[in-house]
Amino acid sequence: MSGGGTNMTSWGFAVYRTAYTSITDEKWRDFRVRFDALLDLGLAFYAGQDGVAEARQRLDMQWIDGDSSLDNANYAEVLE
Repeated sequence: MSGGGTNMTSWGFAVYRTAYTSITDEKWRDFRVRFDALLDLGLAFYAGQDGVAEARQRLDMQWIDGDSSLDNANYAEVLE
């Protein structure tokens, strides 16, 4: 990516699951599929712009799932 002078190898976000029931299992899977589709759609809009392909390639989403101690956790509790 040009202009920033950074040598980042990856970038992204951490997404924490904070609800654990049989109903939320399906909703979590649906959310992940929809999130990826919307991300791809949004980045496709800027295809051809400097750095967009590289940014997408370096995107590393961290999906935090399976820690039922976070069940119903609020923002402050997730930060702990």
